[in-house]
This record gives sequence, structure tokens and C-alpha cells, in this order.
Amino acid sequence: MPEDMGQCDEREMQALIWDYINSYFDSFALRSAVELGISDIIHSHGHPITLSQLSAACLSIDANPDCLHRLMRYLVRIGILVENTDDDDGEKFGLTSLSKLLVQSGEQYDSMGHLGLEGVDGAMASLDMELGRKSKRYSI
Repeated sequence: MPEDMGQCDEREMQALIWDYINSYFDSFALRSAVELGISDIIHSHGHPITLSQLSAACLSIDANPDCLHRLMRYLVRIGILVENTDDDDGEKFGLTSLSKLLVQSGEQYDSMGHLGLEGVDGAMASLDMELGRKSKRYSI
């Protein structure tokens, strides 16, 4: 990021704002993936799986298939998952090097999944508290 934002044109500054906004959504998508155990479910199958297989595995939490599909596509976009459409089963979602770090059920990987939960919770809680204090102080 340039030190002097005056050197950037408006498009570059808008792109920077969008990067900040997207990083917020990235954190919540990551948190959702960890809460749903998506990496664990795919890992337990041993190969990429379809959305219907994932939905069936998430039945205990009653995940909406349309919302789950949007989440999966977003996770592919940010590099957490990979999408395979090679065979007749349609799109399948597989693990990447990043999502393997989120697997909590295996001995093969050192899981960072708990950080996906704690990091977002802690950061957002402290931010909310700080913003709450400032909004009262400055009448925002």
C-alpha cells in the first residue's frame, strides 16, 4: 500500500477499499467453513465430493443447500477449496493446501481450524466493544 494516498488514482483507492471489505467477508466465510466442518467432511471422504454429499453430511445442522453452494463457491474463489468438474457427477469440491490446515479430525495435519473460530470472534468482539465506546463518546 502506498504511503501517500495522494499518488493513487481514485480507482486504486476504490480497489483498496474493496480489498478491505472482502477481507471481512473472507473471515466470516472461513469461520463458517470451520463451524460446518467442511474440510473435515471432505477429508473423511478421501477425495473431492459433490455438494449433495456435503449437504448430507451437514444434515445435523440443517444447512440450506443454496447457501451452502454460495459458501462453497466463495471458498473456491479465495483459494480455500478447489472445484473439480471432470466427471459426470457435476462439480466436486476438494481440499487445497490451505484447507488441509483446517482439518481437525486427522493426525496428518496440524489444524489451524480453531484459529478460524477464535480469531474472528476475538477480533470482532474487541472491535465491536471499541466502536461501541467511540460511538457513545462521539455520537456516531
